[in-house]
Amino acid sequence: MKIRLLASYILFSSITTGMALAQNTDLLNSPVVVGDYQSRIKDSDLDLFRDLAQKQKDLGNKQKIKSPIDLELSDDAKKVFNRYQNETQAINANLQAHQKAKLKSLTGGEETIGNADMSKASYTTLVFASLSMPKSDIEDMYRSLAGATDTTIVFRGLPKGTTTINKAIMKFQQIARDMKLKTTPNVVINPVFFTQYNVTAVPTIIRLAEPTPNRSGDPATGLVRPHPKEIASVQGLISPLWLYDRIKEGRRGYLGRQGAVYAIEELDIIEELQRRAQKIDWEQKKQEAYSRIWKNVPFEELSPTAVYERRVFDPTFELKQDIKDTQGNILAQQGTRVNPLTVRNFDRLLVVFDASNPREVSYVERHLPQWKQTHNLNTERTQLIMTGFDREKGWDEHTRLTQRFNTRLYLLQSDIKNTFRLRHHPSIVYQQGTNFVVEEFKVD
Repeated sequence: MKIRLLASYILFSSITTGMALAQNTDLLNSPVVVGDYQSRIKDSDLDLFRDLAQKQKDLGNKQKIKSPIDLELSDDAKKVFNRYQNETQAINANLQAHQKAKLKSLTGGEETIGNADMSKASYTTLVFASLSMPKSDIEDMYRSLAGATDTTIVFRGLPKGTTTINKAIMKFQQIARDMKLKTTPNVVINPVFFTQYNVTAVPTIIRLAEPTPNRSGDPATGLVRPHPKEIASVQGLISPLWLYDRIKEGRRGYLGRQGAVYAIEELDIIEELQRRAQKIDWEQKKQEAYSRIWKNVPFEELSPTAVYERRVFDPTFELKQDIKDTQGNILAQQGTRVNPLTVRNFDRLLVVFDASNPREVSYVERHLPQWKQTHNLNTERTQLIMTGFDREKGWDEHTRLTQRFNTRLYLLQSDIKNTFRLRHHPSIVYQQGTNFVVEEFKVD
């Protein structure tokens, strides 16, 4: 699927909050509850919000926008910002042009890229999240980071109700689908980032001095790769623009908690896999796999012989193309008829039988010495091939038969069946002159 990524962020600025508040007269004239605190927004706050709303309408004139932290609001009003973040999204579309330019000035990056190549993905901003956060905050985060190519949302592991990585990925992807986003944010599951940057609560945003490695682990050594140093970090915000502003002002390190934070709900996927691995009895798994071999191993089955038959056939075949040596010299031309038995003798006796039939096993055991003597072949030149086998008894049955015949046993494969034109069991195959002979025996 081709994805076009637009470098745009949602600016949770004083202007957007001001519009949300100014357009809601019921809110401005009613008590505001923040946690257990209840008060009225002061008149000075109301005037400021309305002034900011007017500035929002004048964005076309490129008036400078202040960030929320710079507003000279009363303490009561500052408590309102987090509560009404949802309402700020309603006017997000009017800020896109300003946000693109702001991001480009901050990062020096391009506004658009082509198809995302996730095998080469690396990021300079990490936005740590968890589904323990309010749904509205998660959606705001997805929306604000949609198309941000150097930024990714980072989850620690498996959400509640999921047991596999695939299901976890589907759950995180479903958020964007439900929101019907035309552009989507980068989302990764990486518990290593949480450990490396000591993230214990979300949302946490970290700006790095250089991009992250494409992979946190080194496949060659199995070790975690060194992680880039952080420039600055903040907790409680879902958009990195406030952090970018502070970095431009020269501030560094941990810049405190600027909003509500939440515990991380997802299980650390590495710890979860280690925990599951510790519960596995690997010796038992090995034995189970060993015993299942005979239930899954393929072999060709033949029907039992109804009437004794002796068939002789000429194995001569015609070359479909020239055969050349490494220098290109023609050794044999197309159309040449070749009988392999004129080149090399088939000094073997093949014995094909149904090892799951006790009567047939006894029949083969009785006649095997005579067949060897007739064709002047020793045990090493005689190959016992099974066209039937008791799969349920597995290795025990294989061991029993091997000891009984004192030789190695094979399973009938399609190439042997087709080459010697096998039809029924038990049967033997041997060379006579320049032909093959197949004898099929009826077991009484």
